[in-house]
Amino acid sequence: MEAAVREMREETGLTVEVGEVVSVNEAFLGNHHVHFFTFQGEITDGTIPIQDTETIADAKWMKRAEAEMWMPYYQNGIQSLLQASVPYVFQG
Repeated sequence: MEAAVREMREETGLTVEVGEVVSVNEAFLGNHHVHFFTFQGEITDGTIPIQDTETIADAKWMKRAEAEMWMPYYQNGIQSLLQASVPYVFQG
């Protein structure tokens, strides 16, 4: 949880309170085997200018329906993450 708070601050400039883990995903990206941990959270301070411009191209707020199109690997949708236990998703 501390790492999630730190990473949010470093990469987005936002201060957040991190809640429960809502998803753990695994994928192979090129030669890398990676795990993604998604937390429920709340922004408590800050603005969204990108701090880490070398690895992050853009950040923006969007409606949940638009976010669903960017994250199709959640088979039952983002809303289901807020109502279920931590799912495991292998992304290939």
